[in-house]
Amino acid sequence: MNPEALTKTILAEVNRLTSEVMPGVQRDQRIDAIEAELVELAYLEEALISASDEHERSYDAPPWAILGAEIVVDDTKTAA
Repeated sequence: MNPEALTKTILAEVNRLTSEVMPGVQRDQRIDAIEAELVELAYLEEALISASDEHERSYDAPPWAILGAEIVVDDTKTAA
């Protein structure tokens, strides 16, 4: 594969995506979806690393993904 052609294709896609105007609510929903996808991909990456013979992780691998833990935020507050 030609690296220059790949770079050109990626930049064209970035330009296409960034030229579209997106309403605030839709933008927020899109950001939430992308963040959720990143979390899922981090878990998948760690599962693949754990299943391989080589256990070389990225230095910035999220601890929750390495441990396979899920972070839960409790938004409810109890009165003291």
